[in-house]
Amino acid sequence: MYIFANIVYSWGKMTLQSTQISSIDKPKLQDAKNIVNFSCGNNHTMAIDSSGDLFAVGSNEMFQLGLRGEKMMKNFAKVNSGVGAIIKVFCLSDCSFLVN
Repeated sequence: MYIFANIVYSWGKMTLQSTQISSIDKPKLQDAKNIVNFSCGNNHTMAIDSSGDLFAVGSNEMFQLGLRGEKMMKNFAKVNSGVGAIIKVFCLSDCSFLVN
């Protein structure tokens, strides 16, 4: 994942339970903009923008994205964390931590 001018690009293979969901061989522009912090787990990535909003992409199999009813997000989706502006995010294999 590259961040250039706080715009997020990603590429690679995304899988869920050994099933390939997508494969991108060159940088693809993501919807999340003005990113100031991000962290990657085994199968997910969380990002924070300059307003303190949280975005997530990847597997939600263990609820690590904080998105109800979704098993996989192919593109960054805004997450309503319910804790106000976020300043840091940390991801481990199948979980995520926020600091506000």
